[in-house]
Amino acid sequence: MLDSYRQRFLHVLCDEYQDTNAIQGEILDLIASHHRNLMVVGDDAQSIFAFRGANYANILRFTERYPNAQLHKLETNYRSIPEVLELANASIVHNIDQYHKILRPVRPSGPKPALTPLTDEEEQAAFVAQRVLELRDEGIPLNGMAVLYRAHFQSIQLQLELTRRGIPFDIRSGLRFYEQAHVKDVVAYLRIVANARDELAWKRAAKLHPGIGNATAEQIWQAVAGQSGGLDLDGLQAAAPHLGPRARRGLQEFLTLLRRLFALPHAPAEMIDTVLEGGYREYLKTRYTNWASRIEDLQQLGTFALRYPSLETFLTELSLIGVITGEDVVWDEPRDEFLILS
Repeated sequence: MLDSYRQRFLHVLCDEYQDTNAIQGEILDLIASHHRNLMVVGDDAQSIFAFRGANYANILRFTERYPNAQLHKLETNYRSIPEVLELANASIVHNIDQYHKILRPVRPSGPKPALTPLTDEEEQAAFVAQRVLELRDEGIPLNGMAVLYRAHFQSIQLQLELTRRGIPFDIRSGLRFYEQAHVKDVVAYLRIVANARDELAWKRAAKLHPGIGNATAEQIWQAVAGQSGGLDLDGLQAAAPHLGPRARRGLQEFLTLLRRLFALPHAPAEMIDTVLEGGYREYLKTRYTNWASRIEDLQQLGTFALRYPSLETFLTELSLIGVITGEDVVWDEPRDEFLILS
């Protein structure tokens, strides 16, 4: 197969090369290994997708793998004003491992970038949201603005603040934070503790454990729904007597974790950590290649939860994100105007 592709593709071009992962880089090298006609376009300073597996060493080590390669630096920047490029050049110059470049502008001067010191994420989110409204009052449309952040989890407080103020936003870096599967998974356990009759939470959390699928999760829920009075976790052990060994172990693991959660003083941050340590961390490692970034999301969710004195207030705040989309605000302009988050 390799020989076939080598003969078929005599000249290979790869764009956005800084975003390729190790396997993609190796595939390109293999295809070009005979004719050595490989052209790559990329910028090592723009390698920001490590959370998706991108390996910036592909571009930085390119001239080592292809010592006869010609390197052409495109240093004229047509997009940004001089003040932005001056900041960019000064920021990146200290990188030890890089292709050194000096970006030169063609656009006329404009306002300087501003650094605004703030005390915490909450104050930062309030500042950004207020500034967005001010700029819009000055005539700049929402889709003419963007809020950038390094990692998705850093947008938690901002998403909440924008929603509170009815500012519609569109996330270009993926799902809204609270719509991500791993966030919904962990919150499902907390919802069970807050409301033992939450059917969707029971079924979602149950299926995260080994051997428990839709049918078994339904049996567990029916056992919960059939209990009178308060929740009896011990009584659920006999909910599915015909389970196989793996499913029985999964049910036992699920109930053990729930007992630990119910024993906590309804402190949401501690409960999130308990879910992680109670098996969900290992679940992520076996299911997702980007498990580390998902764990980072959940750790940040735990930090965010420290702001709330009780589980109920925390879940109420999360429901605000889920129910109010930020699109209900009344604008004079068309409703397809959204602030961009990425």
